[in-house]
Amino acid sequence: MKTPTPSTSAAAAAAAKTTTAAAAQKTPSALSSVVSDLIRAAAGSDAQTVADEDLDHYVANLILKEAEAKRKQYNRVGVRAYQPDTGQ
Repeated sequence: MKTPTPSTSAAAAAAAKTTTAAAAQKTPSALSSVVSDLIRAAAGSDAQTVADEDLDHYVANLILKEAEAKRKQYNRVGVRAYQPDTGQ
């Protein structure tokens, strides 16, 4: 039987760490899953068919649209654009 050298042991440990990290990323927490499903539902698609990349893209677009709307409103009304709308 061959005795592992420090470099092969380190390589094996690094590979195991990478595999463990990849497995941890594939198993989202319950809260993360619920939030992702809610965002997917808001996108109007079946929650199981929207890829994570598409979900991230959808959320990023929502943020950009809101920022653009606030910028335009700021140009019209100033700081009041960023104050909460009280309905009055």
